[in-house]
Amino acid sequence: LELLDKVANLQPYDSEVPYMRANVWTLQGNYEEAIEEYKSILTSIDERDQVYHQIAFAYQGMERYDMAIDYYKRP
Repeated sequence: LELLDKVANLQPYDSEVPYMRANVWTLQGNYEEAIEEYKSILTSIDERDQVYHQIAFAYQGMERYDMAIDYYKRP
């Protein structure tokens, strides 16, 4: 995460950096942080399907199945 933070400072408009940071948080079980990060990039990318899927996966990890289903259904 420290390296990704450094890259984010060098490339603040690159949506891949927060996406990768959110993936790391998801793998670490820090689902709330991951969801917040994923949601922050939704307005800056064209392909939202993968981000919605990752948000759903994080909600599933938190056992918030209603929210997971909602995000899995999003186009």
